[in-house]
Amino acid sequence: MKMRQYGIGEGRIKRIVRAPHRTEYGIAPDTVAVMQPVSRRRRSDGTRVWTREYWVLYQVKGSRIRLISVWCYPGVTQEGEALPEELLQELRRVL
Repeated sequence: MKMRQYGIGEGRIKRIVRAPHRTEYGIAPDTVAVMQPVSRRRRSDGTRVWTREYWVLYQVKGSRIRLISVWCYPGVTQEGEALPEELLQELRRVL
């Protein structure tokens, strides 16, 4: 359902999990959250910028990965920054 909502395909989710731009501890116990920018572009000074991020929350069980949630964040988060309360409530509902 979330994949359709955000227009994210299965291949993109696999790519985010295999080669994330950033990895954080998930908000649920024993989970991992990984992120990739939706579309990066370069500024004139050479730095890369983006305006949206794809996030995948998953849990590793043995040798398998259990996908918990996928979402598109309409902004740029900083490392270690807390997630917005609205998103936390949605994830708690799913878990």
